[in-house]
Amino acid sequence: MKKFLIGLLAFVVIVGLGGYEAKNLLTKKVAEKIAADPGIHSTIQTALQQNPALKSQIQQYITRYGTGGLHFSSQQEALTYAMNHMSPSEAAKLYELYQNRDSLTPAQQQQVESEVAADFTPQQLAAMAQVFVN
Repeated sequence: MKKFLIGLLAFVVIVGLGGYEAKNLLTKKVAEKIAADPGIHSTIQTALQQNPALKSQIQQYITRYGTGGLHFSSQQEALTYAMNHMSPSEAAKLYELYQNRDSLTPAQQQQVESEVAADFTPQQLAAMAQVFVN
């Protein structure tokens, strides 16, 4: 009986670790795909160019909350960090919504923005935003 319990425990640990690694691998693949999409970068740059007040608001947000010592050297690094911070299903859902962004109503866009923002601290959001406005 003791050998059975030890074997069962070992099996559970191995399956658990395998599932954890599979989740990490899937998250990494989704993050790489999203971060490498040039459309995301151009969408952000276009939004900043079309709305000059947005850049000022982001700077004020950064000044207010700080970055908590978090720093990104590139936009892709910030996007990868954001995607890795989410679960694979959240990241996949966000990417699907991004691909269908033209069909979203303003209310739906606001809801998506609120859901995403809720996953991060103000310092994390400030650090990610900083790399896009500098």
